[in-house]
Amino acid sequence: MTDHYSNQPPASGREPATAEESRRERTMVAYVLWLFLGVFGAHRFYLGRWVTGLVMAAAGMITLTVGILTYLVTGSPLSALLPLFLWWLLDAFLMPRWIAELFLSDD
Repeated sequence: MTDHYSNQPPASGREPATAEESRRERTMVAYVLWLFLGVFGAHRFYLGRWVTGLVMAAAGMITLTVGILTYLVTGSPLSALLPLFLWWLLDAFLMPRWIAELFLSDD
């Protein structure tokens, strides 16, 4: 199953003056979501990647739960949290391509 892309208006409610301003705003919002809610896939939802966003949200909840339980038992949650952290970090490098795809699909 593939993700569906949508080009919703910016979250600020105002229409950007240029396509470059729109792209910059979309990039900034995506990275803020990635930074604060990335383990739950918020940036993927924002960029229209609903399927992988749902997978990442489920994986985030499961991994954080397992990480807490691992911490309570062993004192170190690192082994449980590392795969999710790596996926989260990889997304930082993939987001520019996803944003470019959004704006190419408008043409």
